[in-house]
Amino acid sequence: MYIYEEVKESIREELEEATDMEVTEKDIEKPPEPNMGDFSTSIAFKYAEKKGKSPVEAAEDIKEKMNLENIEKIQVKGPYINFYVKKDKYCSRVLKEAKKEQYGSSEQGKGKTIIVEYSSPNVAKPFHIGHLRSTVLGESLKNIYKYLGYKTVAINHLGDWGTQFGKIITAYEKWGEPEKLKEDPIEHLYELYVKFHEEAEKNQELEEEAREHFRNLEDGAEKEEELWEKFRKLSIEKFKETYQRLKVEFDSYKGEAYYVKSGKSHEIVKEAIDKNVAEKEPEGTIIVPLEEKGLTNLIIQKEDGATIYSTRDLAAAKERWEEYKFHENLYVVGSEQNLHFKQVFKTLELLGYKWNERCEHVSYGLVDLPKGSMSTRKGKIIKLEDVLNEAQKRSMKAIKEKNPELENKEEVADEVGKAALIFTNLNQRKNKNIKFKWNKALDFEGDTGPYLQYAHARATGIIKKSNEKTIEKNTSKLIKNNELNDETERLIKEISEFPKNIKKAKEQKETQQISKYLLELTHTFTKFYQKCPVKHAETEELKKIRLETTKAFKNTLKQGLKLLQITPLEEM
Repeated sequence: MYIYEEVKESIREELEEATDMEVTEKDIEKPPEPNMGDFSTSIAFKYAEKKGKSPVEAAEDIKEKMNLENIEKIQVKGPYINFYVKKDKYCSRVLKEAKKEQYGSSEQGKGKTIIVEYSSPNVAKPFHIGHLRSTVLGESLKNIYKYLGYKTVAINHLGDWGTQFGKIITAYEKWGEPEKLKEDPIEHLYELYVKFHEEAEKNQELEEEAREHFRNLEDGAEKEEELWEKFRKLSIEKFKETYQRLKVEFDSYKGEAYYVKSGKSHEIVKEAIDKNVAEKEPEGTIIVPLEEKGLTNLIIQKEDGATIYSTRDLAAAKERWEEYKFHENLYVVGSEQNLHFKQVFKTLELLGYKWNERCEHVSYGLVDLPKGSMSTRKGKIIKLEDVLNEAQKRSMKAIKEKNPELENKEEVADEVGKAALIFTNLNQRKNKNIKFKWNKALDFEGDTGPYLQYAHARATGIIKKSNEKTIEKNTSKLIKNNELNDETERLIKEISEFPKNIKKAKEQKETQQISKYLLELTHTFTKFYQKCPVKHAETEELKKIRLETTKAFKNTLKQGLKLLQITPLEEM
C-alpha cells in the first residue's frame, strides 16, 4: 500500500496543482493482467480534457512528470500508464507488513463513532434463520469499522413492544404451563402464539381479549407488566446463548419498549406537532404528511393515542445523536423496510435535524424458504438453533471421515458449520435475496467458508513442517538475489490488496468485497503451494522467501476471516 500511496501522491501533486483536478483511489487500479504492471491509471483521460490534448499525449506528459523512488519502470500504453515496482523493495515491504497482527488496519476513523443497529429479533419468538443475515452482516460491518479505527456502538433494537404481547399474555393465561416456560421459554411462548392464532380463527373474542391485555400493559397494569418483564428477560437470556455461540456482542439491548415507557415516543410526537411537521387527522390519527415529498404519509400516533414502531425509531435516532454525536448511524435491516426508513429519515430532516444525513439504511435481501416466505403466526419457520446444530452434525460427519484423529472434534465441527452458514450470507451482494437450501448452505466444497478455513489450516501445517523457527528479517536482500517465480510474486501482490479491500468494504457497506477477495487470495495461494514447495525448496534462500510468503498469506487470511466473524482454524 505504501508504494500505491506514493504513486497516487505523486500524480496528485503534479496534476491537482496544474489542473485543479481531484485524484482519488479509484484513479489507480490493479491491471487486469500481470504483464501490464503492478499499478495502472487512466487519469490521462481527465488530464486530456482539462488541457485540450489527446489522452495519448496526456499520458506521455504525465509519464515525464513522474519521478518515483520505488518504481522500476513506467510504461505508456495508449492512454493508460502502467507502473512496475522494484520487486525487492515492494515484495519485502508487503511481507513485513502482512505479518503484523493488525495488518490492513488503520486509524482513519479515530475520534468518530459509528452506531450499528442489527439483529433485532422479536421477544417471545424464536431466533430464526431470517435473523442470521442481519446478525452476521451487522457484526461484520462493526468489525470492519473497528479495524479502521472507529469507535463502534452495537445496538440490538429488540422488538419488545406491540399488540403481539396482548396475544401472548392471553394465550399464556389460557394454556400456559409454568414448567414448560422454565424449561424452554421461547419455544413455549412461540407455541402459545401459534395456538392463539389458530384459536382466534374460530373465536373472534380472543382478539378483543388480547387488545385489552395490551391496553392494560400500556397503562402499566401490574399483572401484564409482570408477565411482559418475565417474557422479555427469559427471551434475552435465550438470545444471548445464540449470540455467544456466534461470538456476537452488543453494547445495548435497548428495545422499542424503552422509548414508550420513558415517554420519549410521545415527546417526539409533540415536537412534530409543535414544529408543524405533523398534523392530526379527523379520526384522531397523527401523521407526518409526506406525499408532496414523493412518499406515503407516516403515521406516528394511532387514534387511540398509541405510538408505533416508526415513532420509536424517530425517538431512538434523536437519543442516539444526543448521546453519541455519531459519524454514521447504520440500520442493518431487511429490504422490506426500505420505505419505512425513507419516511423516518425524511421526517428527521423536516424536524430540522441536519444529522439525518448521517443515518443510513443498510438494506439486505430476504431469506426465503424453498416453499415460500416464513410466517411466525403459522409456525412456518426454520429455527437458527436447529440450523446451527445441523451444520455441526454435518461437519462432524466430514471430520470423522477425513481426519478421525483430530482433537476437539465437536468444537471444530461447530466452527466449520458456522463458517459455512456465515459465508453463505456474506459472500454475495447484500441486496440479493437468498433462497435457503440446506445442501447449498452447508456445502463444504468449492468457494465456501470451510474452504477458507482449510486453506488457513494448510498454511499452518506448511509453516510447522518447515522447521524454521526464526523470522527472516532481510527479505529484501533475499528477493534481490533470487528470481521470484510468477506464483510467488502473484501471491505477494494479492496479499498487498488486502488493506484496499477493507476500505472498499467500509465505503460500500458490502462484506462481499472482503469475501470475494479472500477467495481470490486463497485460489492464488493454492497455485503457489502446488508449484512452490517450502520445506523442499531448491535452495535455502528460496525456502525462506516462500516461508515468509506463506506466513504473510496465513495472517492476511486470518485477519480477513475474523472481519467476517469466521474463526480461523489451525487444524481441521
